[in-house]
Amino acid sequence: MKRLLLVLVGLFVVCTASAQLYIVNGEEYSAEQMRRIDPERVESSVQVAINDSIMALYGERAADGVIVVKLKHDTEPQFSVDSLSFREWVEREVAWGNDEPAARVVYRYVVGTDGRAQLTELIESTDNRL
Repeated sequence: MKRLLLVLVGLFVVCTASAQLYIVNGEEYSAEQMRRIDPERVESSVQVAINDSIMALYGERAADGVIVVKLKHDTEPQFSVDSLSFREWVEREVAWGNDEPAARVVYRYVVGTDGRAQLTELIESTDNRL
């Protein structure tokens, strides 16, 4: 039977092939999904002792062990304004006519965990109208 080795050393997560069950913020994860987790996002990790209640909850998937991981944030921030890409959203939000001379503007946006973008700072502008 394949076994998994999950080692949390400081902020490093090392995964090998496994049949163990991973629960991350309440959702089942595959070994591949575990490998993709940024170690800095891991708040805690616990290997759960297998008992009747764990087997009743997860069934045979828990036979080789269950590792419960809590991430610092439940979800990654995602940009979702209708079906627009971020570039399209900026083009819609920044009015600049086709007959206007080219200009450069650099803004800092923060995308919240709810997917909403918020303009936080004007960093640079080559035209004072922007």
